[in-house]
Amino acid sequence: MAFESRAGGNANVSTDELRAEVERIAGSEPFRRSERAKRFLRAAGEASVSGGAGAGTEAAFAREVFDREGDFDPKIDSLVRVEAGRVRAKLAQYYGEEGAGSALRIRLPKGSYALEAERATERDPGPRRLLISLGAALAACAALTGWLLMRG
Repeated sequence: MAFESRAGGNANVSTDELRAEVERIAGSEPFRRSERAKRFLRAAGEASVSGGAGAGTEAAFAREVFDREGDFDPKIDSLVRVEAGRVRAKLAQYYGEEGAGSALRIRLPKGSYALEAERATERDPGPRRLLISLGAALAACAALTGWLLMRG
């Protein structure tokens, strides 16, 4: 069974692949010491897979991840939104470091509590590799400029 991205496109990622990637990320350095972030990530993965009514809502996350009661009011309590921001930052850190070579890319879009997954491509080298490539290109330009200036 393929996982359908919440954006509507088929990500061609199986449910098993999504769950395996979520578990890899949950065991990574950015998530290792944060039980709350791991619970949030796993719940977002399950919300993506189930996609049922109410799955991935702020109130559902408040109950499931943070053990809040049924009277949770997201207008008053921003706990779920704040943690979603932290999880997004940890995902960026993971794919910028440890997961830079991962075959899958998982993201948590703003305004959603369900993960989206896609296969990494050659054109998407990941943030860290992109920065390294940019740095190498800048160094080459600086060296060429210096050489041209010395020639006179």
